[in-house]
Amino acid sequence: FLPWNWPRPKCFVGDAGAYTLGIVLAAACLLSKSAGIGKLAAAALPLLDFMQVVCARLWLGYPPWIADRRHLTHIIHHAGLPTAWMAPLFAALTLGLWAWLRT
Repeated sequence: FLPWNWPRPKCFVGDAGAYTLGIVLAAACLLSKSAGIGKLAAAALPLLDFMQVVCARLWLGYPPWIADRRHLTHIIHHAGLPTAWMAPLFAALTLGLWAWLRT
């Protein structure tokens, strides 16, 4: 979806589409014959985001299933990074994590 959504979003899949896309990508990673560390690197950033959001919500006394703006993208956007730079930044972070985990 990156070609249609960067730098300005034009295609919105919603929760159902995002969950379906995530499940398909996760299944493709798990069924691939590549090294295990590559699979971890592909999921490292979303897992870090998930863990920090759940921990922050629990620390503040909110239920973890209630939506808020504590995700990494929201935090970085509120710090002043333009929205158009978000996808390249997270792609670079994922590639950096992949390279670091492979060493």
